[in-house]
Amino acid sequence: MYVVPLVYFFKNDGKSDISKRRELLKQSLSETLVHFYPLAGKVKDNLHVDCNDDGMYYVEARVNAQLSDFLGHPQQKLIHGLLPFHPSSTELFTKTYVAMVQVNIFECGGIAIGIYSSHKVMDGQSTVTFMNAWAATARGSSESFISSSIFHPNPKLPKDTSILIPPPQSEQSKSATRRFVFDASALNALKNNATCAESNVTNPSRVTAAMGLTWQCAIATSQARFGFRKPSILTFVVNLRSRNSPPLPPYSMGNIFWVTYAKCLVNSDLKLPSMVRRVRNGIDKLDNSFLEDIKGKDGSLVNVMKHLKELEEVHTGNLDTEYLSLSSICNGGIYNADFGWGKPIWTCIGSAGIDALGLPNLVVFMDTRSGDGIEAWVTLKENDMAIFEKIPELLNFATLDPSPLEISLSA
Repeated sequence: MYVVPLVYFFKNDGKSDISKRRELLKQSLSETLVHFYPLAGKVKDNLHVDCNDDGMYYVEARVNAQLSDFLGHPQQKLIHGLLPFHPSSTELFTKTYVAMVQVNIFECGGIAIGIYSSHKVMDGQSTVTFMNAWAATARGSSESFISSSIFHPNPKLPKDTSILIPPPQSEQSKSATRRFVFDASALNALKNNATCAESNVTNPSRVTAAMGLTWQCAIATSQARFGFRKPSILTFVVNLRSRNSPPLPPYSMGNIFWVTYAKCLVNSDLKLPSMVRRVRNGIDKLDNSFLEDIKGKDGSLVNVMKHLKELEEVHTGNLDTEYLSLSSICNGGIYNADFGWGKPIWTCIGSAGIDALGLPNLVVFMDTRSGDGIEAWVTLKENDMAIFEKIPELLNFATLDPSPLEISLSA
């Protein structure tokens, strides 16, 4: 599978013609791949990367539209076309490229770069790191990477990692994706609401506060739909770079994350501080002791399998349990990719509305252009989204599907 694809939008700065920028992109990509050489190879036998220097998949496309018109009210189906392959294409999952890029040129000279990267080699933060390195090379700088020196490859690890993914939906229905944008002032208010000494929640981060609210609203959605509360499990990805001792550089490449979880039973307190505390407790499980368990060449396999088994048990529980999966690439520098034309005016998920993995409910957090807001991309079944998007507690803090141009101007 490929990491959640990203699309970066750049306006025309009016200082260079499009042919020069096209050439700069190709030349700087070639130079960047010298440092990120696995991305120029191919996945072989589903087990390793053959670093054969074949190169990345790279294609250019023309967009018959002005960038400002496209971003005025972006349509998910049109964003899909900015990627090298459609997110629901079965052909996509037969590819052996480690990374694939499509450069889209608008009539006005604006550019959108869509990228896929293999989850066998890279996590979301690694994709952002690569894009920032590519941009830095275009500006005359360079960056490198590390990974396997920390978490050593082990051929004895299970090839099937589906136990990290919640079970597929029992009922098949169309999914819908909406963007909920929290600005800085809303997040500060949300953090204040989440703070509670009795619940042992002090100074929550903007991400954990938004996670608590999103989970709370997902549970409220389920209750409104069925007429009663079900147990709920939030599974979420935690970046391990900053949790290592000593911390790893933020630009470390690889799959340097783990999936943790939090539970909310039918009789549990649903107030925001309690939801945030559960999220925080899930993160705190991944302490230095946990990391030492899964690191190193000797004796780590048994511990890795132990933790994977725990996740498997979480994902194979009662069928009446509601699952919400959440991933965040906030604080990762997603707006730092400046190729010399300025930073992106918007970066978005390219696969919104596509349920390629069969996940029951999926949320992805991203920074806004200002760096202090959050865009929450929420994918639910259509009948659930019809309830979720109208919850007053959510709309008190978040704006539904604002134009990216409005967010860019406010930044």
